Amino acid sequence: MKSNSLVFLLRKSLQIIFIIAFVNTSYAQIWKQIEKGAKDIQKSAREVRNTAREVKSTSTEIKNTAKLIKKTWTKDTSANIRYRQIPDYRSREEVGINKKLKLSIENGDFVNLTWSPVTKFDNQIFPSFVIGWASYKGIKNEDMGSSLGFNISTQIPKVILKWEIESSDKEFFSIDSGYINCDELKNRMFMPKIAWNYKALIKHENSAPLNIYFRLTDPNTGKKIEKLATINLRSVNDCIIAYNSTKFHYMFASYVNEDHPDIDKILKQMLNTKMIDAVWGYQGGDPFTDLQVAALWRVLHEKGFQYSSITDNTGYNENKGLFTQTVRTFDNSLKTSQANCVDGTVLFASILKRIGLRTVLVTVPGHCFLGYYANDNSDQIRYLETTIMSDKVFLEDPKSSVKKYADILAKYLPKDSKMSTINKAYYLEFLQARIAGENAYKEKMEKYGPNAINKIDVNEMRKYIKPIPLL
Repeated sequence: MKSNSLVFLLRKSLQIIFIIAFVNTSYAQIWKQIEKGAKDIQKSAREVRNTAREVKSTSTEIKNTAKLIKKTWTKDTSANIRYRQIPDYRSREEVGINKKLKLSIENGDFVNLTWSPVTKFDNQIFPSFVIGWASYKGIKNEDMGSSLGFNISTQIPKVILKWEIESSDKEFFSIDSGYINCDELKNRMFMPKIAWNYKALIKHENSAPLNIYFRLTDPNTGKKIEKLATINLRSVNDCIIAYNSTKFHYMFASYVNEDHPDIDKILKQMLNTKMIDAVWGYQGGDPFTDLQVAALWRVLHEKGFQYSSITDNTGYNENKGLFTQTVRTFDNSLKTSQANCVDGTVLFASILKRIGLRTVLVTVPGHCFLGYYANDNSDQIRYLETTIMSDKVFLEDPKSSVKKYADILAKYLPKDSKMSTINKAYYLEFLQARIAGENAYKEKMEKYGPNAINKIDVNEMRKYIKPIPLL
């Protein structure tokens, strides 16, 4: 009996030990799970905190980016800028839009806000001006932008509008847009920069109509007003001389292209004339400067260049104060062997500038001719009448001409110069053009006075305007 009781107690003890061991084991596992869960919670909390920090950091970055975007437009403080510039905002982040300010529309326009498209130059676009103005660093009395913009008049303070300008012909430009803060408008005119396709403008040689859509949109309501303007897109060969009493003669300098690759061929042809044995710029002194110009005169004469008096174009409108002239590009002049007074002057200036001579485009009422400095001191300027490039006064009978004017040749040619009779005859043709240029300058000076004469120093103008580029 006792043994059975002992066995029973032993069994119970083992069961209790087993249960305790099981319970302890379960508690240990549960405790481990709890500890693991706590660690997971801590890890999640850390991830939440890190995410919060990242969100805060991202928010800060967005704010900083917005500030940077706002700083992408910076006012040009150059003394050459004489008008109040209007910031050309390109995204919503750059302007603080008042969401409570909503515009209403009546009779096809915004209430208390009127506007109209701006197309400069008597509703015309001049590719040569757009290209030249894009890089022009000279004095700007007004913001021309890209010749397109808005006139806005509003009685609503702090109004911000989205603007769009779209071309119907996507060859020239597609669509540009941005935002206008009307509080920043002084004269109510805004001329944004347009992403013109400059290659298309350079190739455009015919005047043609072009539809331009101008739009203003309330960014809060999406209400939009659109106006269509049909402008006349001029040829790249049409150059503005003056508009509303503002002179743009310096635009002629954009047609001078000293980088044209065909100039190297012409320089070789100058050497082939045997009038010169090297292209040396100012290194040889005054007489050798003239010899280089004379050699160029012979090359262009032999190419059959003829004077062409075509200067007027339909862009000219004296009643609107718009004065323009046709100017052939360097390419066009070489291909056609034709040149009016400006074309010939530009042609000579391009080549002479390439060889290191300082050239001047001289414009007077109704005429243009070349000026060039005889030495690098720039203390003596000479003038050349390019319109008589095809003359053959001394070439009809070279021997007689050279004999008759031997004293003049001895006076102007270098003492050790050894030239053929034909080259001496060409030199006489060159001297005649020099005399004609000097006479033209004196006559115009006496008739109109110094204020009517413009001397466009190409070297000086290169600081402000670049050549119309090649394709």
